[in-house]
Amino acid sequence: AARLTELHDCTMTTLLFASLTPAAFYASAPRGVRTVLGGGRAHSAVPLAVEGGGGEPATAESKKTKAERLAIAAERASLEAERLSLLAEQMKLETALKRGDTLEDAPPLAPPPSPLPPAPSPAASPSDASKASDGAAGEGAPSGGWWPFGGGAGEETPGGGGGGAGQAAQREGGGGDGAQDQEPPSGALEGALRRMGGDGAPLRADQLQLSDSQVAAVRRCVLEPAGAFYVLSVQQSPLGTIFRGNLRAEPSALLEALDERAPHEADLEGVRLLVLSDPVPRTAQQLQAGEEAVPVVLALSPAVRPLRVSGGELGLAALSLGATGLTTLGYALSSFLLANDGQLLEALNAGDTSPVATALPIAAGIGALLVLHEGAHAAAAAARGVRIAPPVPVPSLQLGCFGCVTRVLDFPRSRAALYDVAASGPYVALAASLAVFVVGLSLSAGLPPPPAATDAAAAAAAASGIPTAALVGATPYPVVPSALLHSSLLLGSLADWVLPPLTPDSLAVQLHPAAVVGFTSALCNALQLLPVGRLDGGRIAAAVLGSGAASLTSSLFLLGLGLQSLFGGDDPALLFFGLLIIFFQREPELPCADDLTGVDTPRQAAAAAALAIALLIVAPSPLLG
Repeated sequence: AARLTELHDCTMTTLLFASLTPAAFYASAPRGVRTVLGGGRAHSAVPLAVEGGGGEPATAESKKTKAERLAIAAERASLEAERLSLLAEQMKLETALKRGDTLEDAPPLAPPPSPLPPAPSPAASPSDASKASDGAAGEGAPSGGWWPFGGGAGEETPGGGGGGAGQAAQREGGGGDGAQDQEPPSGALEGALRRMGGDGAPLRADQLQLSDSQVAAVRRCVLEPAGAFYVLSVQQSPLGTIFRGNLRAEPSALLEALDERAPHEADLEGVRLLVLSDPVPRTAQQLQAGEEAVPVVLALSPAVRPLRVSGGELGLAALSLGATGLTTLGYALSSFLLANDGQLLEALNAGDTSPVATALPIAAGIGALLVLHEGAHAAAAAARGVRIAPPVPVPSLQLGCFGCVTRVLDFPRSRAALYDVAASGPYVALAASLAVFVVGLSLSAGLPPPPAATDAAAAAAAASGIPTAALVGATPYPVVPSALLHSSLLLGSLADWVLPPLTPDSLAVQLHPAAVVGFTSALCNALQLLPVGRLDGGRIAAAVLGSGAASLTSSLFLLGLGLQSLFGGDDPALLFFGLLIIFFQREPELPCADDLTGVDTPRQAAAAAALAIALLIVAPSPLLG
């Protein structure tokens, strides 16, 4: 607002000089004013003949033409000055609303532009007129510079002019009085940034922000040479230092310029740049006006470092690995509950370890596919330069294992890099699981039918409430309820296609261990592909859709998962998985350094196909009832 008011004074002053001495005006006026008055063309010479100026004497007709032209230019500049004055008032009102002030509490508007200074004498020389113009524009204003309205003391200009205490005040909060005016924080992102201290202690807001010298180095060495971002203002916020302006090129140009200049500039060492949509929440007035978040550059101080893996986290991973091994072995044993006349528990209580040896191949197969999943993550992260923490397995009584929680420790370079890391694990493991499941079904189709349960076992089962049709006699293969296969639409359809038709009274089906391994692993990977929070699917959604749309998608799918677990049938696995997400995986992921550039079409198509397959696996079959 102060720059616009000074612009008004500068324009009106130079107009007065132009109306009296055109030659002096064009010699002294800044280039920007010459462009405005020249109809968009910068004049480096004055093609006018002036009496006493050394040229041909001006005729009456030429004097009349010059007078008309200058009158039109003066009217145009007067209208422009009035527009700028109104714009300054609008900016002050918007600033007051953003601060939460009422109109009565708003800072007073700038006084009307000062009256025109006394006109210099007609005999004034061009140099005198130039001095008068410089004085009207404000002390310290550069004459003839590319930014003609560069401020005096206490003002920051987009061209880097001005300075002093007012420039620091602009970076500290931007108010005319230099007071701190930080925007409200963005909860999830601010919480993540505060945890990124090198020593593990939470960072304060001022530790996230750049110093004055670092701000100047970022502008001088990165933003201005790259030409990708035109800075209009700098704000010190609880999230770091925010550069606001216009994005003019690909965000990758900024990151490449930082990588190139950082080794040669001491002030740039350790500085992090994120190009993303404005993380500061919009006010109610902005939302009502339909304003969208604009691209900004968020600069973080060298105090912000990648997240650390603590000893406690490593200990938790080790404990969780042991617990997951036990739950996976227990799940594998449960697939034999209906085999061998239902005597599994009695055999284990009697100290017989043969059931454990029979179940170990199933547990090992599930673990091998889990290792394949996490290994694909690690390989993609190494190839794309993304730092991730060691995986922490999540035990499950329903499936043996829900997968692993793998934290991203630093900002991925781009959304494509985040996509590759997140998608590699479930894509590879799901494809392998489906292949193992189909092979297991083919092997199951060739198995001899199991013998019927003995009369004593059937009587004991009936007394316990277990349907006798679900029991079989001695067999080395797992026997699972047929309803388990039909708890998944896709997997149940594959089973109906490969296996022989079941009789109406068949409540159980004998499977090869490979079919149990493939079924379990396919269901786990399908759950990981749901676009929710920090799951692999949530990260894929953030890479494909952007953080804003991914957050909305996450909420909708989490709601759908809850409704499915409550009303879609007796499936406790979905219920416990939903609770796991709510308590541990609901928060959004760290933003990418280039959070604006999306992923290419092949990645988008692969994400859509993977989500469709995951939904078909999670959805129950209509034959379940």
